Amino acid sequence: MSDNYAENNVEIMSNPDAMLAALQWYLDHGVDEVLLETAQDRTALPDIGDIGNVIANSKAPMLSPKPMSDSPAPLGQATPDMMGAAEAIIEAQKLADGCDSLDALKQAIMDFDGLSVKKTATNMVFSDGHVDAPIMVIGEAPEAQDDMEGKPFVGESGQLLDKILACIDLARKSEDTKRSVYVSNVLNWRPPGNRTPTKAEMD
Repeated sequence: MSDNYAENNVEIMSNPDAMLAALQWYLDHGVDEVLLETAQDRTALPDIGDIGNVIANSKAPMLSPKPMSDSPAPLGQATPDMMGAAEAIIEAQKLADGCDSLDALKQAIMDFDGLSVKKTATNMVFSDGHVDAPIMVIGEAPEAQDDMEGKPFVGESGQLLDKILACIDLARKSEDTKRSVYVSNVLNWRPPGNRTPTKAEMD
């Protein structure tokens, strides 16, 4: 088994077309993050040697630690540098309630910093199709291709959706409003690794 694996690797590494085909295969299957060849123990403490000597010989100015409060923040109140899930949901609802158009909603979602998945996504994926369509299709979250292009349902699942809609004489790009469809997602940012969004992220 290991000999075949080694032979296949040598064959792929010596053929640029095979390398590109292998990479494309991974992308097509949602693999878009590079992992190390050996397992890493992320819970182990780093080996920093003699910390006393490092500090004594350091030319960098020492920063004083932030003073900690004697008592924790009251229940339901966020700390100044971090927004909790409950606070983020309340803030998101306030922002959404204040929007009077889809453009305003799109901008509010773009500006909202209560979602950590925003930091790992490439683009915000808002919507596609006719805004006055009588039918709206709502997906769960963007996939890799959606994230790259900034539009929902553009990958394989989107192509399948378009074929299904065409079977019933509907299309997101239709000029006829009665036959048009508007598409979006519950979550507008792609979770890393195409994982399922958490309930808090969707809320």
